Amino acid sequence: MRRNETANWQALWERFWAKVDRSGDCWVWIGTRWPTGYGQMRGDGRQLMAHRVAWQIVKGPIPEGLFVCHKCDNPPCVRPDHLFLGTAADNTRDRDVKGRNGYAIKTHCPHGHEYSAENTYRTPKGHRGCRTCMRIKAKRVNAKQREERHARNTISPLKSQQSRDGALLRWKNARSQCCAVPT
Repeated sequence: MRRNETANWQALWERFWAKVDRSGDCWVWIGTRWPTGYGQMRGDGRQLMAHRVAWQIVKGPIPEGLFVCHKCDNPPCVRPDHLFLGTAADNTRDRDVKGRNGYAIKTHCPHGHEYSAENTYRTPKGHRGCRTCMRIKAKRVNAKQREERHARNTISPLKSQQSRDGALLRWKNARSQCCAVPT
C-alpha cells in the first residue's frame, strides 16, 4: 500500500494510530492480531500487517523483495525505530542470532537421538538431520529391497517342476525333429 494508491490515506492513518498503545518502550498494536502475534488491519480492500503499515506511514514505500523486520523481536510492536528493512536471509539470520529459532534449541531428534557434532548432518536446504535415524532408515530400506529382489529371483517348487518338465519336453521335441528318419 502506497500513499498515492489509497484514497482514504488520512482515514487509514487515523485508524492505525487509534489502535497503537505508545505507553511503553515498544508501541504495541492493540487491534486484531494474526495467530503469530503480528498486528493486522484492513486497508486497500485486504488484510495488511500493522508493522508494515507503520513503516509505510513514517518512512515510505517498502522496496520489492524486502521485509519489515523487528529489532525488538516483539511481533505486535509497530514503533518505526524498532523496525528495519531486510531480506528473508537477514530476517532469518537475525532470528538465529537472537536465539528465537525454536528448532535450533532442540538437543534431540524426534526419536530421542542427541544432536551432537558426530550425529548431525545438514541437508542441502540447511536443515539438521540425525545420522542415527538416517542409518536406521537406510538399513530398513535396504532390507526391504533385498527381500523384494529375493522374492523375484526365487522360483517356487511348483514353478521349478513346471520349468523342468517344460525344458524336458522342449528337448524331446527338438531331438525328435533333428533326428527324425526320413520316410
